[in-house]
Formats: sequence, structure tokens, C-alpha cells
Amino acid sequence: MAIIYHYCDPHAFLSIIESKALWLSNARKMFDPRVGDGIGTMLVNALAGDRRHPQAPNGAATELMLALNVSRRELFTCCFSGNRDATAQWLNYADRGTGLAIGFDTGVLQLEMEYADAPGDARTAEPQSVLADSERGYVLSPVLYGDDSTLTRHIEALKILIVDGDMQNRTARARIAAQACEWLGVIAKDPSYRHEQEWRLVYAAPADTGSAAQARHNGPTPHLRWRVTRFGLTSYFKYGFLPEAVREVWIGPSYGERAHPRSVFGMKEHHALRLLMVSHGYDQAEIIEASSRFSI
Repeated sequence: MAIIYHYCDPHAFLSIIESKALWLSNARKMFDPRVGDGIGTMLVNALAGDRRHPQAPNGAATELMLALNVSRRELFTCCFSGNRDATAQWLNYADRGTGLAIGFDTGVLQLEMEYADAPGDARTAEPQSVLADSERGYVLSPVLYGDDSTLTRHIEALKILIVDGDMQNRTARARIAAQACEWLGVIAKDPSYRHEQEWRLVYAAPADTGSAAQARHNGPTPHLRWRVTRFGLTSYFKYGFLPEAVREVWIGPSYGERAHPRSVFGMKEHHALRLLMVSHGYDQAEIIEASSRFSI
């Protein structure tokens, strides 16, 4: 399986290693509050411009717009990069190189998922698979960049889903398509960021979780937690993982322990870091120093 890297500052690194858990933060506080609207707009425009079904497009587009306005599922995500030891990642996500990067094995990381399939890949998945992913719990997938032709294929499949079939069930089909738009919105990104080779671990809460009525009836979503950020209150999940999922730990180019004196054997000890990893069960994780060099 692939190894993907979570770049972080030393405080986040320590929390992840000690708790054996990643924080999946509410996507509406990480990205645009109206997650999925861009994909939804593309689908609405595709429906409005469909000439193969002259009687359906306007009604279908209206149904979808209504579904997009009421569909506000809670979506949570954690970000990774396929790039190891990347200068841009150190600068932007690891406290300007003073942090660390954790290399996760995608095959082991997904074992905690409700659905232990191979990691989803929206770039190659069939549209039916994307619909299934948008309705289930955890999904691990490379990011789908905005100029990817695959995105057009998914939009076309969602359009067919809404237009084809009897009128009586079109509202339900529009609701399914709206949820898929939200999910695609979380794993889609502007193509100017393609160099990051980003992956995202996404949790899609059940469709009714966010409603006040459902919350009063069933109580809060299991494992839902809260914290205060500069954007106000935000929710998150803790996603537990097995120690075997951590294959590598990369030491940032400006990390303090890089200056540790060399041992008599000519190797840097990284004693504190090794002790931390072994004491928490990460015996197999390899500790590697970043080769990137830059001045802060």
C-alpha cells in the first residue's frame, strides 16, 4: 500500500502519537462553509443545459437546488500528502520546518474504518462507487483536482441519476445527488495545488445527524467532540489507528533535535524521539531526517 504523510507541528505530533488518533475536523470550518456548492453549481448548470430531456431539465435543476439548500450533512476530514520530505509541506503545515511528518501505511490506516475496502480513489472510481462512498462512513482517497476529466464524468453520472427514472422519485434522487456533491466538494481541490499530491480521510455523518430534531431524538453523534478555534466553536472526530499504521517519522529541517551531537558511532541519536515511539508501541517506525534545507 501507499505511504501518505501528515505534516504537523511538535504539539500535534505528540498528541497524535500518544493518543494513537487523528483529528478529523469539520470540513465547513476548514474549507468554505458551503462545502460542495461548487460541485452542486456545476451539476445545476449541466441540468439546465441538457437538451436531451427538454421537459426535465428546469424541473430537475430546481429539485437539485432545493436539495442542495437543505442538505447540510456534517463532513469531517484530515489531510495528508503523497509527498515525503517536501519543502512546501514543511513550510506550510509543519510550523515552518520545526515540526515532523508521520508516514502512514494506507492499508493499515483504513483497518479502523467501518468498511475495510481498499482505499477509495475518486480519480478512477466508477460513479456508482462515488455515490456509495458519499453515503457511508469513512473514506480514504486521493484528492480530485478541479481540472480532472474524472470530475466531468461524475457530474454526468449524477445528472443521469436525477433526470432518468419516474417523476415521483425525482426528489429522493436529487437528495442523493446533493449529498454526493457535498462529498465530492470535500475531496475536490483547485488544480493549482496538484503538486501537494493530497489525500483526505473523510467521515460523512448520516444524512439526518445535523438536524436538531434528530439530535434531540437520538442524542449527539457518537464520538463527536468540540473545541474552540479562531473561527469559533467547531466539532471534530477522533479517528483511532493501529501503531503498525505508522511506518515512518520524518524530522523537519528546522527541528531542534537535528542539532543533537553525533554519537561516537557517527549517528545522530534522536534519543527522546526514539524513546517516545518505542514506549507507545511504534517499534517498527523508521526515524528519518529531512533532506530539505532552507533558512527561516
